Amino acid sequence: TSNTTGLGVGYVRFTLYWPSIQPNQNDSIDFSAADSLVDCLNGNGIKVLMTLEQAPGWATGVGGLYGKPDNAYWETYVSSVISHDVGLYGTDEVTFGIWNEPDGSPYGNYSASNYADLFNHASTARDSVDTSVRLAFCECAPSTGWLESAYSGVSGYLRDQDVVTTHYYPTYDDWDA
Repeated sequence: TSNTTGLGVGYVRFTLYWPSIQPNQNDSIDFSAADSLVDCLNGNGIKVLMTLEQAPGWATGVGGLYGKPDNAYWETYVSSVISHDVGLYGTDEVTFGIWNEPDGSPYGNYSASNYADLFNHASTARDSVDTSVRLAFCECAPSTGWLESAYSGVSGYLRDQDVVTTHYYPTYDDWDA
């Protein structure tokens, strides 16, 4: 990370895969690998965008990693992660992304309304822990209209400190511009 801080990087994004840290419903969540990474980054003055993604089969009822999780399981998971990280790092060091590319296959391919529901339950989980925690909405492509539709479904669940994140994948034509 010393090279990263020399570049002036303020945030590093990584994905926290739920099935990797809680493969079975009755298992405790194993935060050890994520804690090591966040400790290292924060110790070098770098904040974290931690994307919460994938759901174990037991949480979706359909198997697979990208099925939409049961709302109660999802809220419990999100509030557990937020409680753990806010307890260690406070509310300014970690931003919690809610799913990566939920608009695309195989990452969820959710309808905008299903993603809005996923985000809204994450926001409810956040509010049960600390309303000042920052969530990142979307992490999707902005050009399809999907973002606007999903955004319209989260009214009342976004907080002033939340951020909207998008991905931009230029075409080869854009590289010549």
